Amino acid sequence: MAGPGGRVDWAQLPEETVFEGGQLGRRVVAQRAGCPGLEADQQDLLTAIRIESD
Repeated sequence: MAGPGGRVDWAQLPEETVFEGGQLGRRVVAQRAGCPGLEADQQDLLTAIRIESD
């Protein structure tokens, strides 16, 4: 998943990706789609790692 410089290409992250027990891939897909169904803490986490809606 990591590209040059160790950066993740979030647009290519599979939806089934799990990180530390959480559904990171699903959250990334939802955030990029602008899904209002994410909890505030989930949105904050994705914003903190610079994932924004398309």
